[in-house]
Amino acid sequence: MKIHYPLALVALLAGGADSLAAEAGQDLVPGLFPRTPFQFTAHGEFVAGSMSNEVTLEVPSGKRLVIETVTTKVEVPADHQVTSVTVRTDVGGVTAWHEIPVSKGATFTSAFKNKLNLYGGAEQVRLYADPGSTVSIMAHRDVDVCPPLCGSSMVYISGYLISEYSPSLAP
Repeated sequence: MKIHYPLALVALLAGGADSLAAEAGQDLVPGLFPRTPFQFTAHGEFVAGSMSNEVTLEVPSGKRLVIETVTTKVEVPADHQVTSVTVRTDVGGVTAWHEIPVSKGATFTSAFKNKLNLYGGAEQVRLYADPGSTVSIMAHRDVDVCPPLCGSSMVYISGYLISEYSPSLAP
């Protein structure tokens, strides 16, 4: 279907762009709702008495976050195991927990002579988070006690931000 931009501009000015775009399944005027590339990196530490660590990010107001890739690396003492890594998002008042698969990659001795298990995972996803909401990423382990070193996690997220008024979330 060929879209004539002068007609699209008239529809936009008349306030009908949202319904027309929804029917067409695309943005009527290219560039009207640009996607802004987004990346987030965070480090979390396990503490004694807790079986998980959490890092969070705030979605800017007026923008919807579309997460396309989640990558994680988790280090725990050699006698501990990582049980899961989850990403929590909120869309339209509904909270969802998304599990990111991780697997044990190696056991090694750190520079401080601590023996550690290294887990890693990367997943291509399509997750959404509402404007102003908090996205939470949690790493979970099987025990809540720590030898001198409790362990840590790194998380990397990439995707894009788009106007909350955009009629389409697709790239």
